[in-house]
Amino acid sequence: MWALKGPILRIYQLETLGKADMEQPAHYDVLDGLRNGDGGKAREAIQRNIAGCNDMIAWVKERQKETEEA
Repeated sequence: MWALKGPILRIYQLETLGKADMEQPAHYDVLDGLRNGDGGKAREAIQRNIAGCNDMIAWVKERQKETEEA
């Protein structure tokens, strides 16, 4: 599955977030929170990750629209 989705995720991140924001994905914050018994940190990181999906869905729809119009 990653082989199919990974490339588009990479393009999305580069176009919308920039390289600096890609360096510390929420996944690492989840793991850090779990390792250190900080459920609040893990929960916040999971929520942040899920919330970012709405932006990604909108971005994908915009790219589809551009492709259909071309």
